[in-house]
Amino acid sequence: MRIIFFALILGLTSCATLRGTRQVLSISYKLHEGMTKSEVEAIMGQPVKSDFYKKVEEWHYCATGSGADEFVALFFSTIS
Repeated sequence: MRIIFFALILGLTSCATLRGTRQVLSISYKLHEGMTKSEVEAIMGQPVKSDFYKKVEEWHYCATGSGADEFVALFFSTIS
């Protein structure tokens, strides 16, 4: 499994429902395309939420609370 890409976006609704979640998103700069799920988990820890659709798995990391909500969404694909 390889990571396709990741994005840092403000105000994701799935993170907004997880009030008080404080994952460290500033370390996401260590991620790069082609990493395995194990490699990502070693850097970021376990995601607060994951979804799977067809051959793509999406992991969510969130920092919510006072001020703006932030999240990192990571996409893994089994497509060759």
